[in-house]
Amino acid sequence: MLANLVTGRYHRPTEEERIFLFTDMQRSTTVAERLGHVRYFELLADYFADLSDAIADHGGQVYQYVGDEIVVSWPVGPGEATAACLHCLFAMRDDLAARAAWYQNAYGWVPSFRAGLHVGRVTTGEIGILKKEIIFTGEARASTPG
Repeated sequence: MLANLVTGRYHRPTEEERIFLFTDMQRSTTVAERLGHVRYFELLADYFADLSDAIADHGGQVYQYVGDEIVVSWPVGPGEATAACLHCLFAMRDDLAARAAWYQNAYGWVPSFRAGLHVGRVTTGEIGILKKEIIFTGEARASTPG
């Protein structure tokens, strides 16, 4: 995304087919109340860091962090490129499972997440004056892997 901002790729709105993976940490509100603000922030930082390798390894682009949610995006492409989102999802789950004992020790809780996939045509463009950002708008719809 940073490269797209720097090169000006999205100065004018562009239509494209994209896949979005939405992941939302389960039971995070209860954990946040138990841990307090600072420890919960540390948990989120560790959680996001642990999911980052899977995202990078499978060509995903982090679109947004929204609280405890990560939105990852890929351009729709030929079979293997499109399947990357599913491979990423399973790698993210595996990476968290591999660190379960560490999370239990550090936070008294092991994070997990729910996920949803959406795919479709979106308009992508740069907005903002004081803070520039690339956004997606459109009709990406929930997808059932088949």
